[in-house]
Amino acid sequence: MPEAISSYRWGTVLPVIGLCLLAWTFSSFDQSLFGYAIPGIMGEFGVGLPTISLIMAMGFVSAAPAALILGVMADRIGRRKTLAFCVGVSSLLVGLHAVATDLTTIGILRVLGFAISAGVSPIVTTYAAESSPARWRGVIIGGLQCGFPLGWFFASLSTAPLIEAYGWRAPFYVAFAVVPLSLIFLKLLPESKLFRAAGAGHTPPFRANFAELMQAPYRKRIILITLIYFCFGSSYAGSAYYFPTFLNELRGYSPAEAASVVGLAYGIGLVGYFASSFTGEFVLTRRITLTIWTWIGTAAFAGFVWLPETRTENILWFSGLAMFGYGSMPLIQTIKTEMFPTRLRATAAAITAGVGLNIGYAGAPVLVAQVVQTTGWQMAFSMTVIPAMFMCGFLSLFLDNLASGAELD
Repeated sequence: MPEAISSYRWGTVLPVIGLCLLAWTFSSFDQSLFGYAIPGIMGEFGVGLPTISLIMAMGFVSAAPAALILGVMADRIGRRKTLAFCVGVSSLLVGLHAVATDLTTIGILRVLGFAISAGVSPIVTTYAAESSPARWRGVIIGGLQCGFPLGWFFASLSTAPLIEAYGWRAPFYVAFAVVPLSLIFLKLLPESKLFRAAGAGHTPPFRANFAELMQAPYRKRIILITLIYFCFGSSYAGSAYYFPTFLNELRGYSPAEAASVVGLAYGIGLVGYFASSFTGEFVLTRRITLTIWTWIGTAAFAGFVWLPETRTENILWFSGLAMFGYGSMPLIQTIKTEMFPTRLRATAAAITAGVGLNIGYAGAPVLVAQVVQTTGWQMAFSMTVIPAMFMCGFLSLFLDNLASGAELD
């Protein structure tokens, strides 16, 4: 019988989940600041979208090997130390954007900061999967994914007034406050019990982990999940970081107004993160829910690009995209954790999420920026990132249709 809420040791689980949510929110907050600052950076340094897209692409390219290294570190020295390192160092690098005097320095800081932050997502998800009761794992991981839109939402609350009053640099100073807060994770987070039980510090070298992942039944799983992450990353990075600029250039919003619209829509979109997790856990399987959510998100994406004429319509269509398109991420994250054993989990997460996601992140911004120059924003999104979101749902149909609520090992 599934574990009842009252019978599980929630007193030990909830603090871990809460700290993981904080880590993801801090990381998302920091990394979203660059997206909100793009119009200001372009104006100050006199560069176009292709230059900005190159900086973003370099960050995503560097994030792929960085996530792989950090995932292996988490499987060797522990989830707790690696997570604290990722949050603290990436926040410091983001904060330094505020004092950078030239575009080259900003580019270097963006590349390094984003690369190190790439370790947060797979580590936090692995942490949660190894700490949660089996019956509620999907809901808990889904709740953690809210750290992503929460980071964008909270960043918009500070970014809009700060940009309007002091310019694009001002919000980056806020990231400095996260650096000392990262010590909370090192001090208060207990190490994963499953990690300790699997032999902390005695895991096989990466080549052994990788060799096992390339054998049945893991080979098909890791290839499909990597491709799904690639499609999701392409649809997300080719759109989300550009939406403030899209609203600024195509629909005439000021940078502060664009930040407000995007942040509010992300806040509304939180509903979809919980709804996808609950549906995948208790109503349908995660695989089927993933297909449904991404295909509804694809329709909302197209609606947001082509239909809105008022601020309210922009918010509503973008909220639908955030709820269903971006809100499908909890399902992907949970599926990933359930298909690999503890000794391989963080490494598999680094390969699928770290490599697949970040390769999608790297290519899509450059492609979209180039297509925007010739076809405009609406056709660029329609030809590139909207099909990628559709393919995310299509590929999920080929995954093993695992039942929810099973034990991890």
